[in-house]
Amino acid sequence: MASRARNGRRADEAVETTREKILDVAERLFAARGIESVTLRDVTSAAGVNLAAVHYHLGSREELLREILVRRMTPLLEERKRRLEGAPQTGTPRKRIEHIVRAFVEPSMEYDCSGDDYLVHRLITRLAVYEERNPGELFQVVLADTHKRFLDALARVLPELGRERLGYRFEFMLGLVTHSTALRNKLSGCDHEIHGIANADRLDAELVAAIVAQFCAA
Repeated sequence: MASRARNGRRADEAVETTREKILDVAERLFAARGIESVTLRDVTSAAGVNLAAVHYHLGSREELLREILVRRMTPLLEERKRRLEGAPQTGTPRKRIEHIVRAFVEPSMEYDCSGDDYLVHRLITRLAVYEERNPGELFQVVLADTHKRFLDALARVLPELGRERLGYRFEFMLGLVTHSTALRNKLSGCDHEIHGIANADRLDAELVAAIVAQFCAA
């Protein structure tokens, strides 16, 4: 009985290891080459598994993408929600908006540019900007709850904007954050004569200031 239990645990561990390996390899390939340029056979070849293993563990390419997003985004989204819960309910509207924006922006900006987790930002940028597909349905399952919480929090502070205008500005924030996190490790190489960027470390503060300003604009 004990032997069967041990064998069962080993089998479960082997299944999870294979699944994680497939996800790791697929994430790197999608981020580097784009979604449409990578086939399931490319993933199986790089991961050293057969095509049947991908179908067994993850199914289609769309399901593979969704699992990558869920795996990488869930800790980030949970941290955003945790910080949002600590945002003050009193103070000037601008200060309250700044706390909400920081709760959204800072977890993204805390990723290590050299780490594997950072690859997800390159992947999201490809999906949101470069790929000829609507990422809305793919992202919906991952992002919807968190985005609604932030929109509701912003609406409570800025009721005069109305939901439509607030929605536009929220989308502008998403674009700024996606661009800034995906390209953060390249900013130090910008042409200082043109951009005037002398210190990439100021990116976080400038990003928050720009987003707060656009929410608070008349």
